[in-house]
Amino acid sequence: MSEYSVKNISKLPMLFPEKRGGLARSLMLKVLAKLQVGSLTLKEQGETLVFGSKTDPAAPHAEVHVHDTDLYRRILTGGGIAAGETYIEGLWSSPDLTAVTRAFSANLAMLGAMSDRQNLLAKTAVKLSHWARRNTASRSRENISAHYDLGNDFSHSSSTPA
Repeated sequence: MSEYSVKNISKLPMLFPEKRGGLARSLMLKVLAKLQVGSLTLKEQGETLVFGSKTDPAAPHAEVHVHDTDLYRRILTGGGIAAGETYIEGLWSSPDLTAVTRAFSANLAMLGAMSDRQNLLAKTAVKLSHWARRNTASRSRENISAHYDLGNDFSHSSSTPA
C-alpha cells in the first residue's frame, strides 16, 4: 500500500486517472488538503492519503475508507446531509465514526468554504441539468409520448363497453 502526503495533492488526479469521481474527487481532495486541526486518513482502492497533521495527540485523528468514489460527487453537491446518506448507503465507512465527526467539527472553517463551493457547484449543476432538459420540439414529443401515450390496448378497452 503506497502513501501520499498532502504535498503531492496537485498530482493526485494524474496518479489515479482510472478512478471514477474525477473532478468532484479532485475538488474534495483540495478541500481536505486545507485541514488545519488533527488529521484525516483516507483509504481508497489500496491507496492511503493523509490530510492534516498527526503531531498533536490531543487533536482528532480520523480514518475513512472509501468504497465508492461517487461519494465525492454526492458530498460536493449535497453537503453534510449527503455525507450522512452516503455513509448509510455504504459508500464509505470508518473504524471510528466519532473521530470523523470530531475531525470535521474541529475544522468548521474548512467546511464553511466547502459549503460555499458546494452551493456554487450545485447551482451550476442544476442549471446545466435544466438546460439539458430544455423544452424543444423533439423533447416535447418525447415528453408527450412518455406521459400520455397509454397504448392502443388501453384506448380500446376504455372505449368499448364491458
